[in-house]
Amino acid sequence: MLFLLIFPVLVAGYRASLIHPVISLANARHQGQRLYLSSATMGLKCFALAGLVVYCLHEFLPDAISLWGWHLPLSLADYIGKSIVLMGVASTEVAMNWSWFILLSVATWFAGDLLRIRAYLWQALWHGTLNIKVPVTGKLLADSPMDYLLFKAMHSRRAVMLSMNDRKVYVGYVAACAEPSQNGGAYQEVTLVPMMSGYRDKKTLKITITTYYEDANESVELIVRQDAILSAGEFNWEAFEKLQPKKPAPTRVHIGRNPGRTTLKT
Repeated sequence: MLFLLIFPVLVAGYRASLIHPVISLANARHQGQRLYLSSATMGLKCFALAGLVVYCLHEFLPDAISLWGWHLPLSLADYIGKSIVLMGVASTEVAMNWSWFILLSVATWFAGDLLRIRAYLWQALWHGTLNIKVPVTGKLLADSPMDYLLFKAMHSRRAVMLSMNDRKVYVGYVAACAEPSQNGGAYQEVTLVPMMSGYRDKKTLKITITTYYEDANESVELIVRQDAILSAGEFNWEAFEKLQPKKPAPTRVHIGRNPGRTTLKT
């Protein structure tokens, strides 16, 4: 019977790791055995919490209550055990073992929701906001400078310069970047709303701007693979105006996914 508990524990741990507001994002950056160990750890936490809840309910709740003439039994273990005996499936002793197995399995499954609620409330109080995905994701991406730069630029609406491995250069705003996902890693895409683009000279690596997207009078979106980005950094307007005196930098860019969002150069 104890051996059979391994299966609901592992399944509940996997489910809990998917719905947990922090563990789900952290596991997306892990692979292989670390994912299995994380799910097993969450399963043991769910099982421990479920055991505590079931024990407290069994010890402190009355066996039954009467409401408006209705007699409601609260001892679920006895109720399930008697039902199994009445069906003729097993003896009284075996039926009680099965009843506790069923109760612990169900409680372990729903214990993941309790852990999720606890983690969400804790992170909301810690960061002082109900939208905990932004600070939690930013903290998880801090170990990767490229991921963190793109994520920060997307939420702060700052322009970035991306130098690709084919010497192409893009300057624009990040509309969407790769968040942690189960199949992501470095092979993810970045959606960019470009202001201008060009290329680096093969010998001197000096940047030459060839296209100004504001001339199109429409918002343009480009999707580039993150593993194709050779270098990235925040775009410096003053340096650009000094190095490109022939044409000033674009003064306005419309984010294509939300026409009402406009970024102005100050």
